[in-house]
Amino acid sequence: MPQDYAEDAEYNEEQDAETVEAGEEQEDYDQDEAADAGAADEYDDEDDEDLYADYVESDLSGSRKAVLIGINYPDSDAPLQGCWNDVANMKEYITENWGFTEENTLVLTDEQDPGSELFPTRANILAAMQWLIEGAEPNSSLWLSFSGHGLQEQDQAGGDEADGQDEAIAPVDYETAGTIVDDEMNRILVQQLPQGARLTVIFDCCHSGSALDLPLLYDATGHRIKKQKKEGDVVVSHDEQNERKKGTTADVIFISGCQDNQTSADTENKLVGKTGALSFALLKTLQETEGEISYIDLLAAVREHMKETDETQVPQLSSAHKMDMNSIFKV
Repeated sequence: MPQDYAEDAEYNEEQDAETVEAGEEQEDYDQDEAADAGAADEYDDEDDEDLYADYVESDLSGSRKAVLIGINYPDSDAPLQGCWNDVANMKEYITENWGFTEENTLVLTDEQDPGSELFPTRANILAAMQWLIEGAEPNSSLWLSFSGHGLQEQDQAGGDEADGQDEAIAPVDYETAGTIVDDEMNRILVQQLPQGARLTVIFDCCHSGSALDLPLLYDATGHRIKKQKKEGDVVVSHDEQNERKKGTTADVIFISGCQDNQTSADTENKLVGKTGALSFALLKTLQETEGEISYIDLLAAVREHMKETDETQVPQLSSAHKMDMNSIFKV
């Protein structure tokens, strides 16, 4: 049976290796208003029927496939400790509760044989992502989770990032093979999906807020947030055409551990040991509610768990389409 996250949830925060250097403190902020600080505090609830007219929601009755990636980088200068546990705990939950099977699940961790196709090199992660979406059909349900290092690097796509930064994840060999940036993940995971296929993505890593470059961002009150970022004291808007290019007629939901400009923490729980803060809060929420929770309540509850343990990161929820945040979170 899965670990009971709903029991005594006392755990101690351990800062991710990519957080601020020792002695440096993150800025104080009001988490209730953070609904998406990093974006401007403006709502964008007006319908754009032209952009989303062809979107079809998945009824989740079709085939299921999952990819789970956890990288602890044990031999690096910036090791993590909770990512293997994240993968094990998440896999246990999705197989016991959502019908994913061993046969249709790939688990990539750097505790495996370096010569294996399941060792999370850049090439193997990209191959796993491609495997995930191959054969997808309307009403398929696909799952991708990543726990490891996330980072930002200069936008190479010619201005599709308002802050000039791409968000990226770090494969185990990122120092030699390179990172995997948001543009590439959007191209593989989002743009190739057929109409009506569902992809649920969870990224428990730093700088992950818009790591799939999805066009719509929601806050914990159910409003869509205008996709704007700050450059110094100046608020700049995303180009609307770029937003359109990153959308899809598929059904894509992305939950990330923090805003683009934030880091994500490892935590420790006496029941599950080291774990990512988002992974712990998400699984704890799902167990507390027995999986019957709306998107709006899920986002609010995960953020509340962060606040209870003094985490400064603000999880984000974005999508490739307009969504009813009061509908039940299903996979």
